[in-house]
Amino acid sequence: MMIKNFILNYIQREYALSENIDLDTFNYIKTGYVDSIGLVQFIVTLEEEFNVEITDEELADERYQILGEMIKLIESKASAK
Repeated sequence: MMIKNFILNYIQREYALSENIDLDTFNYIKTGYVDSIGLVQFIVTLEEEFNVEITDEELADERYQILGEMIKLIESKASAK
């Protein structure tokens, strides 16, 4: 839950998310919550905060533009440590 809250708070730094948003379909890139430069900052922040590494392949995978999938990825990597 801590990872989910951290990511949601990060995404909402500029704009608030609707309370009834579906995290399993919400694309934080296409909706403009994170732009290309912001994506690099977002990934670096997640890697540092949770001591994980996101590969280039994962970064290129469009499914990780979905908020729920990114949360699952970071949770999986963090729990494997």
